[in-house]
This record gives sequence, structure tokens and C-alpha cells, in this order.
Amino acid sequence: MNQFYFLSLLLTADATKAEECFVASLDSCMKSRRVFKDWAHRWATHTIIKKAIEMISPAQQENTDGVQRFDKHASLTAPDALFSALQSIPALDRFVHHMTVVERYSDLESSTFLGCSPKEVRDSRERALQRLAADESLSQMVTDFDVSVAREFIHTMVAKAS
Repeated sequence: MNQFYFLSLLLTADATKAEECFVASLDSCMKSRRVFKDWAHRWATHTIIKKAIEMISPAQQENTDGVQRFDKHASLTAPDALFSALQSIPALDRFVHHMTVVERYSDLESSTFLGCSPKEVRDSRERALQRLAADESLSQMVTDFDVSVAREFIHTMVAKAS
């Protein structure tokens, strides 16, 4: 469950929207047809991505050119720095990176789900990779799922929301 919530948070970059996305996706999976046990993880991931796209509409948001770096302050905790970094990446770039690099959707599949052209997907992936190349720790967090980091991050976000 931590992994699915973390995915929701990664895509939405908003704790409230992430929770809403996670709960709605879980509800959708529970109400949908049963899938083979081996497909359950992939199905849940796909459902979260679709729900996050519906909520955020990343292709409709304004994008900025160039590589933006987030402010690294020594006083920020790891979860706060991570959240700040996530918010510095435009929504379309976050979605495209996750869909094409991590989940291995094709550019055509991604463009269909996101409602943009395959060229926009390619351009967005390039921007995302440039941003991630500028910060190795952010790149590792976005690409690799670390259970302990995710758990600490989730606890911090839940504590702030309460």
C-alpha cells in the first residue's frame, strides 16, 4: 500500500490530492472485474496513473522551459526536501517520466492517456531527464522505490495533514 500511495504522491505532488487519488483508485480496483493474481500490481498501478491524470490534467498545465532546481536547505528534513523537489518538476514531466521510463509505456500510449502528442511526450521526457540529472538523489527517489524513504515520507505528510 505504501508503494501505491507513494506513486499517487509522486504524480500529484500534493498530499491531499494523493490521498484522494489513492482512495479512489483503490475503490475502483475493488469494484472492477477480478484480474489474475499476477496482474494485480500492474492493474493497481495503471488505475492510479489514470486517476491521477484525470485529477491533475498534466497536459493542460503550463510548462516552463529550462531546468529548474529546487532549493536545498540544510534545515529541511529529507521528506520536505523530497516534496519540494517533486513540486519543482512540472506535472507533465513527472507523469511522462514515470509512464515512459519507470512503467515503460510507449510514447504513443502515454500521449493517448495524457491527451497530448507523441512529440510533447518526447520533449517532456527530455526535460524531466535533464531535471533529474541535475539532482542525483531526486533521480534515484523517482526511479527506484525505497520502502524506508517512502514510509518516512508518508508519515511526515500524514502528520502535516493532521
